[in-house]
Amino acid sequence: MAHPRKRKKRPGTRPKRPEPPPVDESDASWNASIANAARDVLIKGMDTGQIVPLTGLIVAAGFAWRMTPESLEAVAITVLGILQGNRLLPWAVTLLILILWRLHVRLVFKIHKQEMDRVAAEKTAAQEKLHDAGLLESSK
Repeated sequence: MAHPRKRKKRPGTRPKRPEPPPVDESDASWNASIANAARDVLIKGMDTGQIVPLTGLIVAAGFAWRMTPESLEAVAITVLGILQGNRLLPWAVTLLILILWRLHVRLVFKIHKQEMDRVAAEKTAAQEKLHDAGLLESSK
């Protein structure tokens, strides 16, 4: 099979961009981006009221990580046995916790929205006051 002819470069064509350097995980900017992502998740969790289950999940994962496989299996079997039994109390408590958590999320969201509306109104009033005093001008 014959090799195809190589095309000649046309004048005025741009050369290929160089490949970006590989990410060094020990670089401080890499660590900062992970820290920023974790901070953003925590802030979003606080704003939406999901920080409680997130914290519970992190604590449970920490306990599970430190347990031996045998004891972790025993705990899982015990929890599943309680939920599979004919007792309704565990299910009722779980349902009650979920309902209370949902009500808490709604309350936190309502308070957060009211606070954001208050801050926006204060900012608008301050800007109007500066504009009326002639200290704030448009950039156009």
